[in-house]
Amino acid sequence: MKNLKLKAGLALVACMGISVNASAQEVSCADLMWNAEVTNGANAACKEVVMRDGGWFAKMEAEVAAQHTGRTAYSWVMPDGGLSERQMADHNNVDFVTMIDGKPVKLQDLAVKQRVNVYLGDAYWSLPAPEPVAVAVAPEPEPVVEPEPMPEPEPAPVMLPKTGSQLNWLAVIGGLFLLLGGAARFARK
Repeated sequence: MKNLKLKAGLALVACMGISVNASAQEVSCADLMWNAEVTNGANAACKEVVMRDGGWFAKMEAEVAAQHTGRTAYSWVMPDGGLSERQMADHNNVDFVTMIDGKPVKLQDLAVKQRVNVYLGDAYWSLPAPEPVAVAVAPEPEPVVEPEPMPEPEPAPVMLPKTGSQLNWLAVIGGLFLLLGGAARFARK
């Protein structure tokens, strides 16, 4: 069990120094279900949950308590500002590098009392499964009955406009009489 705590502590310290810019708006520390190997105050030290590269990370802060030959003692900084009990990280088992002022710094080179941010991925915690949401099923709409088509009305008889009168025929008949009279005169000569 003690070895498991040591491994968890080493893994936690190995995650120190990752910079995360986006803050979580949908997930909080209270939502996280921590794995059994996360002990000694790491779960209580969670300050917020942030997203980076499409994944969620629990953000915590650790303070270097002491540097020993081959090991670093550290404590988690609790949200209220207090410190957890000390934990040890073995330099040989941890491949840890943090970025400070744009330069890589190894775990053994951190100063005593120096605080660093730690970001733990979802290998150390999980989110509870979302509760199924009851979806109200709307009743099926009744089929739409289309009304029978109305019979088309019969077309009205086409009435052409009356533009002429009987006077036209009188003019034609008068013209024929003139031609007949002209022909008779021509025949007499």
